[in-house]
Amino acid sequence: MGSGNLRAAVRVPPEEDKSEWLAANTVDFYNELSLMYGLCSEDNQRFSKPGEGFPPGFEYRWADASTKQAIRVSSPEYGKLH
Repeated sequence: MGSGNLRAAVRVPPEEDKSEWLAANTVDFYNELSLMYGLCSEDNQRFSKPGEGFPPGFEYRWADASTKQAIRVSSPEYGKLH
């Protein structure tokens, strides 16, 4: 993907079977996504105080339909509410 041309990066090579290429790249995409989720979810648990968030310095606030004032919540709490 270093070419800068996204269309060329995802084009099925002419000598490849389209179904096999799609299956292999779907599995690869899923594995990469799972790795990124694992990294973020582990780091997310460090921020448990109200107002703390991931990434560091990011603040989470929540207001439901009955509340006019937003309250500070931790990122794990925000994930459950959202």
